[in-house]
Amino acid sequence: MVIIGDIRQDFSKPQFKDFFKTKKQLSEEFNIPYDHEWNLFISSFSFATPNEESKNYVDETIGKENSEKWHLISVKSQEKILEWIERFVSENPNQEFIYRPHPSEVKETDYSRLNELDDKYSNFHFIFKYSVQDWILSCEYINSWISTSIVECYSLNKVCNILRPVKVDEYFDIPFYINADHIKDYETFSKRNLSR
Repeated sequence: MVIIGDIRQDFSKPQFKDFFKTKKQLSEEFNIPYDHEWNLFISSFSFATPNEESKNYVDETIGKENSEKWHLISVKSQEKILEWIERFVSENPNQEFIYRPHPSEVKETDYSRLNELDDKYSNFHFIFKYSVQDWILSCEYINSWISTSIVECYSLNKVCNILRPVKVDEYFDIPFYINADHIKDYETFSKRNLSR
């Protein structure tokens, strides 16, 4: 057996850059102003509003008590992060914020809050399409909660802000997130998403 690692990481090498959409292409397709700075949130809130199948799987995997605790952390974190994003887009109309959901955030998920933000603010964009690498490469600022896509950020030489308005217990966390620099308040979030 040969251990090769995550093959997706090969696409983060410079020779594969042409494989991805450019900022110009994404700008034209989604009507996002090219000359503005782009902010990305890589969502991983599949357990904030899970379908019954996902809930049963997690209940069986980590136990009902841990499953309920994880659900509560996910819900509270998503609520707070969406509050931060809404405040940010309202205060910074020349910054574009792209919210890219995780593929596991299934079609049954309630997206009414995200659709509401998408309708209310012209600089908020709720977009499923294309790989996370496409968006990482095109955005000036990257934000994550607990997504493993932080690995792609580092591979693509992008800084990724880790948003933690609610403490995530080590039991649920990804090991390389545990001792990282976490953003816990709106003021720091805003500062880290604007020109330095």
